[in-house]
Amino acid sequence: MARTLKTLLAAGAFTALALIGYHLTRPEPIDLFPIQTISESSSQPPESRRKHPTIRPIQTTPFREQEETKQPPREEDLPFTVEHYLTGKVTTSTGAGISNVSITPYRPYFFGGTRDGLEELINYTTDTAGAFTIPVPENTSYDLHATSGSRTTFFRNATPDTPAHIIFSNRPTVTATVLDAKGNPVTAADTTLTMAYPFPHSLTSTPSSTTQGTSTFTNVEEGVFTLITKTGTLTATQEISVFEEDINVTLTLPPGVSFDGNVFDADTKKGISSAVITLTPILEPLLSPFTIETNATGSFTCTLSQGDYTGDIRADGYVPLSFTRQIPTEDTAPFILAKPCALEGRILNSNQHPVGNANVFPVTMHGSLLTRFGVMHTTTNNGGIYTLPVSTANDRFGLIIVRTGLAPHFTFPATITDKKIEDLVLTKGYTVGGVVTTENGAALNNVPVTITPSPEWIPERSHARPLFTAWTKTNDTGAFTLTNIAPGPYILSARTANNSGSESLSIDTDNTNVTLALALGRDLYITIHRADGRTASSTNITLTPHIGKKYHGVTDETGQLILKGIPLGGYRIFAFDQNTRQQLTSAFQFLPEDPYLHVQFSAHHSTQIRVSDQDSGIPVPHITLSYYSQKDGRTKSIEQKFLSKNGYFDIFLDGEHITALSINAAGYSPTHLSLEHGVEEFYSVALKKR
Repeated sequence: MARTLKTLLAAGAFTALALIGYHLTRPEPIDLFPIQTISESSSQPPESRRKHPTIRPIQTTPFREQEETKQPPREEDLPFTVEHYLTGKVTTSTGAGISNVSITPYRPYFFGGTRDGLEELINYTTDTAGAFTIPVPENTSYDLHATSGSRTTFFRNATPDTPAHIIFSNRPTVTATVLDAKGNPVTAADTTLTMAYPFPHSLTSTPSSTTQGTSTFTNVEEGVFTLITKTGTLTATQEISVFEEDINVTLTLPPGVSFDGNVFDADTKKGISSAVITLTPILEPLLSPFTIETNATGSFTCTLSQGDYTGDIRADGYVPLSFTRQIPTEDTAPFILAKPCALEGRILNSNQHPVGNANVFPVTMHGSLLTRFGVMHTTTNNGGIYTLPVSTANDRFGLIIVRTGLAPHFTFPATITDKKIEDLVLTKGYTVGGVVTTENGAALNNVPVTITPSPEWIPERSHARPLFTAWTKTNDTGAFTLTNIAPGPYILSARTANNSGSESLSIDTDNTNVTLALALGRDLYITIHRADGRTASSTNITLTPHIGKKYHGVTDETGQLILKGIPLGGYRIFAFDQNTRQQLTSAFQFLPEDPYLHVQFSAHHSTQIRVSDQDSGIPVPHITLSYYSQKDGRTKSIEQKFLSKNGYFDIFLDGEHITALSINAAGYSPTHLSLEHGVEEFYSVALKKR
């Protein structure tokens, strides 16, 4: 029976499980669960927050031949099977074709729904007419990077079905003049230009020339940028929208405000010398933190820009102290640092003998790794004794203990009495083994077999989870053996390219007679619907299993996609509608009796807003939209950036949940807009300059 999944955007910031993987003693650790996230902060796909990685290994010889002969690599030499072609043309703004432009397609990849990066494919160049044809491995959307000399431009969401038209427009110059609070040029200022949209933080430029406090940036891309200037601890920032015209900007550094303080020892009440104070501006995430040190009497002083800061004070032998301050401040109370307590415990084996060389990790109650005053973990001595620094004798945390040849141990909370923890016992653990076969009973060799804790026992986000996860491969007869398994509920699973299977086990004794039969992959029929019931064509689909490769595709004109040979089991589906810019994510079980999956987007509302200057009526080309969304009884603060030459912005919102917006633009006072859904589809907003 077909299932209909009405799915709302769900945030899932999964903790990286590999933080302590190097402490595992099992051979050949692998990434058993690729961690994936989805952001709910936007109805548009989030951008990569890191530089585009090259994932596929590319042989250098064909490329060297290509550079010498200007011939593209043969399709049979490509590191993938060619299924489709991207076509298009590169022109000037007047329509003239541009030859010899380097075109590189990037295939977006998603971690549980969030666009997390781009996979680089093969580079091609345009012909004499500016046209290009590029073979690609699958029918999905790609980002194209076009480069000619020192110039680069981007084209988003190119598909094999539609030719791409890439336009090289004029590249303007941005000139930034830096003045101090009295209006004098600042010659020693450090000024940079960082892209904020459409590829956040992907492009940071230094000036091509700097004279008399003026920095010049040439050949600037189209987009929204943040100008940042710094001199000492004084900073100034401004967002600018870059199109085809040159821009002149004046940045005025604020007057400095003195920030003084003292750092004292909690016991002696004396000043602590060489304590390091790190200050970070709260509302300026692009600005780097800066540090100062206390003098011999524990005092410090510095000059800052006005604003809110977070602070961190560290000194050898003391518990770190965090604080927030609004500068200027009238708070003159000294900062007090305390010395940590030493907490002792002992690890024994089942014979009550001390266990030496065991790694002990402090963790939260959910298994998240803690760092106690620079100590991420400690090791027992020959007497089984370990020591952990804690802030007080009442500091509460859990422990993970790992020792070669013994089963890992996870306990919470640690019972603390008189700065000591009760003795903890490590056992040898149990053995799990058996054979992996096909549905017909044929043995499967060289198949990875994984045993993982049940999520009800150890949550998926827990750092304890990988310590209780073990894997091996079947031998020539399909047999496998896993040793040192701690008692508890587990999921035993195995997967090949076309087969998969899993079984729940409760481990409280040795179990070496498990037969894990893997079912053959089936065809999965996916249909995507919009909120109004119409099918959603041109929707990007990413299917992610718990273990193994992802599956990609794009729905056809009927909103359908058939994925062939998909192993049975649990998956997370991510869908992005290229027409409405909506996205959703959902988990489901692919069962042999039900190969049909129907997914429906939640209701959304399309609103157009025109934003202009209140005095001149000139369009405001770049805005930041802030609003609160209420879903499932939760309220979330969401912020989106938009860029438009003519000041018209098409906004896709979950209309039934959002009733008010805040519109912000650089140099203007924020404006609030109330929405009346079903009454108006268009709003005109005039912003007043500050």
